[in-house]
Amino acid sequence: MIITRPDIGFLRTDDAFILRFLRARKFNHFEAFRLLAQYFEYRQQNLDMFKNLKATDPGIKQALKDGFPGVLSNLDRYGRKILVLFAANWDQSRYTFVDILRAILLSLESMIEDPELQVNGFILIIDWSNFTFKQASKLTPSMLRLAIEGLQVRGSADG
Repeated sequence: MIITRPDIGFLRTDDAFILRFLRARKFNHFEAFRLLAQYFEYRQQNLDMFKNLKATDPGIKQALKDGFPGVLSNLDRYGRKILVLFAANWDQSRYTFVDILRAILLSLESMIEDPELQVNGFILIIDWSNFTFKQASKLTPSMLRLAIEGLQVRGSADG
């Protein structure tokens, strides 16, 4: 199927990597391929998001230190990993919204190694209480779209 999409640079095609997508789509190979293609399309369309995607990157490091994202030890009733963001904790003087998104993506890249997460997916809960107008003024529609698209690609095992 990969040869049907020459427009996408599939950077990884090893069995363990492909298995992530198969598990996420309950071994429906058409849906798994669609998810795989979306994953690499997002990465190709947002190259800057993935440059130096490491915990040592200053913005990512600070966002992680401040709990972006928080990962609960318990699963929800569907077996999904629960990630929590307290939006009001965003310190704009130390890192950007994009740094928070990159911290989430980095965390998910690490957590997705777990076969249970591949099957069950995750849920992201965002607490917007006490989020200020000053903080909101730093969010643009394009930033929000970037976040939604990136998290949907990695989202629920049910689609």
